[in-house]
Amino acid sequence: MNVEGDRTGDLAGRRCLITGGNRGIGLATAIEFAKAGGLVTLVCRDPGRAEAAVAEVRRAAGAESADHLIADLSSQKSIRLLADRVYERQPRLDVLVNNAAIVSPDRQITADGRELVFAVNHLAYFLLSRLLLDHLLASDDGVVINVATANHRDATENLEDLDAAEGYDMRAAYDRSKLANVSFTLELARRLAGTSVRVNGFCPGPVATQLLMEYRRVPSDLWKERLAGEDPPSTAARTALLLATTPGTGRYLEDGVDVDPSPAAADRDLAARLWDRCSALTGLK
Repeated sequence: MNVEGDRTGDLAGRRCLITGGNRGIGLATAIEFAKAGGLVTLVCRDPGRAEAAVAEVRRAAGAESADHLIADLSSQKSIRLLADRVYERQPRLDVLVNNAAIVSPDRQITADGRELVFAVNHLAYFLLSRLLLDHLLASDDGVVINVATANHRDATENLEDLDAAEGYDMRAAYDRSKLANVSFTLELARRLAGTSVRVNGFCPGPVATQLLMEYRRVPSDLWKERLAGEDPPSTAARTALLLATTPGTGRYLEDGVDVDPSPAAADRDLAARLWDRCSALTGLK
């Protein structure tokens, strides 16, 4: 552990950046953080939805401590511009929540030549975290929180085919990206051991989100009925707040408690090789 104390539930004055902040877990986390006193910036792709989400956070938290930045997390150029904007706007970053994620029924390729799901769900986590590292290190207690899933246990990582050129399956692509998230969480925590930055991840569980419905291939006319039977996104937001305000690094939580990740996620050699591969894919050293 590399923090001085336990500030459970208290984010007063802490600067927080949350990707995918306009709906689902991201929006719920923004509300939870703002209620805890955090100064919240939502990263969204659509300006109109971003403005609506900021208004909702302000109403729910009873404070004006929310704003937004626009970025397309499938684009490495856009992610770099986002990082530049964060550096321009504030002197430090205390909490980064990498949350934005997608599923895609078909294999799609980004402008950078990467498979879309891996690009948004993992390369964006990797690139944004590394670009903002100096800003996080400027905090007395910086935290990176990566939203993953227990489904990473079903995945295997093929470092020679991260773009799924050899064959694409929607669920396999998503699960593989989440395995990469957990592996990266543990590797970044090891590399930052002894610094002021902690790195943790968690599975939000099957909460009521559009992403869950898309992953399960539920017809849209049944979404309302099926979503009513799931936990609200606020349950995941409370786990994010726990990780943001309690000691420890290299943690991975499911159902709100610390658990061991899959053997593949815990494989240090695989994590180091994945790090090197993602560095090459994002133009980092």
